[in-house]
Amino acid sequence: MKRDQIDAFCGCRETLYQRIAFFAAPAILLAGIVYVAVRYAQLPAEIPSHYNFYGEIDGYGSRGTLWITPVVGILCDALMLAVSFFPQTWNVGTSVTVFNRALVYRRVRDLIADMRLSIAVMFTAFAVWQTANADLPVGNGRADRLMLHRAARAVFCAAGNEKIKV
Repeated sequence: MKRDQIDAFCGCRETLYQRIAFFAAPAILLAGIVYVAVRYAQLPAEIPSHYNFYGEIDGYGSRGTLWITPVVGILCDALMLAVSFFPQTWNVGTSVTVFNRALVYRRVRDLIADMRLSIAVMFTAFAVWQTANADLPVGNGRADRLMLHRAARAVFCAAGNEKIKV
C-alpha cells in the first residue's frame, strides 16, 4: 500500500514522529555501517568473537564477522518497514471498530516506529561497541560487560518509559 492508502485505511494521518522514525532508523543503521567500514582496514585479521560470562575471550573469528550485526539490524528494520505497509495484517489485540479505528492504528503505527528506532539503536550500538573493542588488549572484560549491560538497560528502560537507574 502507498502512504496515502495506509492513512485512509487506518483513519489517521502519519504523525511527525512516525515520519522522523521512517528516515531516522535507516540513518542510524547507516552510521553503524560507516563506522565499521572506516575501522575495518585497521583491525587485525583475527578478532575476539565471543566472550564468556566472566569477560574472557573464548572464541575468535575473522574481522568479517563484524558485518553480521549491521546486516541483521538492516534485515530487522526492513521487516518492520514491510510490516508497516500492510495495516490489515496487524494483530492489534482488540476489536477494531469505527469508533476506535483511528486511535488503535495510530498507536500501532507509533509502536512500529518505536520498534524500528529501538532496533536501529541497539544494533548500531552493539556494532560500534564490537568494532571499537575488537583490537583492545584482553583483561578488561568485566568493564566491557558492565558497559554493554548498562547500555542495553538504558535502551529498554527508555523504550518502556521506565525510570533509568544506571
